[in-house]
Amino acid sequence: VKAEELLRRGDAAGAWEQAEAGLQEHPGQTDLIQLRSDAAMRCPEYIAAIERARQSERRDDPVAALGGYLAARNLYPGSELAKKEIQKLSDRLLQN
Repeated sequence: VKAEELLRRGDAAGAWEQAEAGLQEHPGQTDLIQLRSDAAMRCPEYIAAIERARQSERRDDPVAALGGYLAARNLYPGSELAKKEIQKLSDRLLQN
């Protein structure tokens, strides 16, 4: 699994993203749940930024959500998740 390799290399945020993506496709896979948990313990600030952004999206506050994803990207510049969400929210905000 790519997430395991990323975690071994010290890329906890990347491992968390990979495990999170895998859980979207296979929600009950316990090894991915454990891997995501292990990775999250090593990058709590990044996870907190992602969670703040997701909470803002649920509250329909796209500006705050964008800020959260930008903060996450600042903590982990290689974040594909943050990059995708920043693009999605930017497009949404620019259309309004």
